[in-house]
Amino acid sequence: MQPETREVPLRSTWVNTGFKVKALTRDPHSIKTQKLKHPDVEIIKGDLNDIESYRNSLADVVAVFSVLSSEYGIHVEMRQGKGLADMYPPV
Repeated sequence: MQPETREVPLRSTWVNTGFKVKALTRDPHSIKTQKLKHPDVEIIKGDLNDIESYRNSLADVVAVFSVLSSEYGIHVEMRQGKGLADMYPPV
């Protein structure tokens, strides 16, 4: 299955759950991001390589579902994931 067809069905599991969903993306106007549009989904512009670009927008988040890419190497992917995870204290 192509990535484009996998992403939209995930949205159906997020919405109508009673939770507000925030979707972090580098490009809010991309075709892939437009497929996520829904009244229960807030699109947030940010870059995982720049924590300050999303820190305030995700400050009130209680759970994170993250999909990272190893396109730029495993070390970049690990740094991005760690930066995101470090925003939240262990439960």
